[in-house]
Amino acid sequence: MAGTTQAFVAPELSPSDFWEMAKTSEKNLQDYVGSLLGAAATYLKCTKFMDITSAMDHIVSATATFRNNIQGTLDAHHVTFDVFTVELEGAFTAIMNNLPKVSLPDKAPGHAERAEMVDRVLEDAAQELIKLTTRYGIAEGVVTSYLAALKPKVQALTVAVGKSIVLQC
Repeated sequence: MAGTTQAFVAPELSPSDFWEMAKTSEKNLQDYVGSLLGAAATYLKCTKFMDITSAMDHIVSATATFRNNIQGTLDAHHVTFDVFTVELEGAFTAIMNNLPKVSLPDKAPGHAERAEMVDRVLEDAAQELIKLTTRYGIAEGVVTSYLAALKPKVQALTVAVGKSIVLQC
């Protein structure tokens, strides 16, 4: 957990330093967050926390696998994870800045609207990720298979979080 804490208090860390620390702390962080969500689920008698935990575990695992899969190609093109992460961050920030503002719970979109918004954002993110990775020689098929595995879990996570907020559990 020390590496994760350092990432939050040491702003001079590069993006790749953060990812290396996250990678080494991944299991501890997953276990810690899982235990917090489990305790919250028990206390609030809300099963949505377990849906969130399950989706997060899958997302973290799939993302770590994807990162490991593309590392060799980035290395072969002499691209550091710093460069890749900064460019990816810029693309995702632009996408996030174009999102509609979140409503208060009493005016929040319903399940169908949340699912549609998430789908639209994921499609935009997928296109940006494909553009970026193909520029560095990563085969589009590698990216699309990663995204195909990830998309349903991100959708489920986002909808579950939205529903938990609306239901206040």
